[in-house]
Amino acid sequence: MLGGRRHELALDATAPLPRTHALPASFDSTVERRLAADMRRLGTGWELAREDTVVRVGSRLFYPDFTLVSARGRVLVEVVGYWTPEYLASKAEALRAVAVPMVVCVDERHARGDLSPRSGILAYRGRVDASALVAEAERMLGPETHHASTG
Repeated sequence: MLGGRRHELALDATAPLPRTHALPASFDSTVERRLAADMRRLGTGWELAREDTVVRVGSRLFYPDFTLVSARGRVLVEVVGYWTPEYLASKAEALRAVAVPMVVCVDERHARGDLSPRSGILAYRGRVDASALVAEAERMLGPETHHASTG
């Protein structure tokens, strides 16, 4: 409320929001470092941006580990090592809260609960398969549409 009138402020990923933490010089884990290197080697046209998007979940904000970006769109990526069913449920809540597709990569070696295959969840064992991540991102964005040239 400003001057007795209600106003709405809309922000996107390009807004200069202050972080509650400084982006570390290196990756949070070996898994994240390997994923970034594997994505560069894969050469798919997808770029992997690190912690560049903020997501509001209820009253809190969180920064997904990566954003996969291509001409087709954006897909958020969160890498989860050790997890409990409660932790994964909070990530599932985040999945429902975002307006863009999101993939949660879950290390099955440290699973503490059911890891049934489901949309937006990509299981990995020690290393995220970059090809599988790209395939899931493309699946989440839907079929690519091709427009015939009329010229």
